[in-house]
Amino acid sequence: MNGIGIDCGTFHTVATYAGGSSIRIPLRSIPSIALNAGKKTYVGVDATDQIGLAATTLIRNPKLSMVQKGLRDQRVEFILRKLIEQAVQDLGVAELNNIVLTVPPAWTSEHCKLLQAAVNPIVETKVRFIHEPIALLISAMYLAPKHTKDFSIVTKLDNADLILVCDWGAGTVDVALVQIKKDGLRHEFSCIGELTELGQGGTAIAEDVIREREKSKKSVLENSTEKMAFRLQDHWQGNSYPGLDFSDCDSITRDRRHDAAKVICGKINELFSNLGIADRSGILCLLHGGPLESSELRSFLENNLKETLGLSQR
Repeated sequence: MNGIGIDCGTFHTVATYAGGSSIRIPLRSIPSIALNAGKKTYVGVDATDQIGLAATTLIRNPKLSMVQKGLRDQRVEFILRKLIEQAVQDLGVAELNNIVLTVPPAWTSEHCKLLQAAVNPIVETKVRFIHEPIALLISAMYLAPKHTKDFSIVTKLDNADLILVCDWGAGTVDVALVQIKKDGLRHEFSCIGELTELGQGGTAIAEDVIREREKSKKSVLENSTEKMAFRLQDHWQGNSYPGLDFSDCDSITRDRRHDAAKVICGKINELFSNLGIADRSGILCLLHGGPLESSELRSFLENNLKETLGLSQR
């Protein structure tokens, strides 16, 4: 049976193909954006070629947009289908038997029905859904033995009964405390506590940085804050735009990210307190997400978790 798992996130859409005993990961991710230019809507990879157009409306995170509207939106459905089609094409999958989509912990069955309707034209089979932290944990446990020379990491993942997954994404910070019950080669995952923080994702940070930058320069943006924030996030990932220099954002970015990391640690501490968990020494913390590609920020968050919560990291 051939299947594909897709994470349609705020900043990027990524897909993984599983067929038989093999798992295939694409070489690129698809930007989770769309641009309206005149009567045409450019989606994903095509949208990045049009990012410089002045007469465009940037549409980010269509998955979340659909849920926030609480209704069927044909334009959003079209964007989601195009993003998923591009992800499938990238993997070169000729025959698809099933599809699994990741969703934030806070999603309900009604939210999933909206997303199901958006992808119905792509696959006839019913879409299955999995919480993003669980998908991340399963991926880490599968990939760690293949991609690390540090076998202590593999041992930690294999022996842990409780793992705190912190997925710091562009749109949200999703945290879940996952209990793992093992029976031979069989693993059963269950979330015993979870939370979603909306105000500290990479996109919110980027928008705050851009606003603060323009405030300090006492100037007005030629482009919208939203567009400039998208470009700043792209800059953080090593890409550049001709004529744009974000070097004066470095100190503002560092301070804003550090503040966000403190908020996240506070939320994690609140989660443990609500669950009545005082001893956290045996809990492994799995960190993931775009902002944490910054080694400085990752170290900062790790140190905060270690000092305030006593957690060890992977």
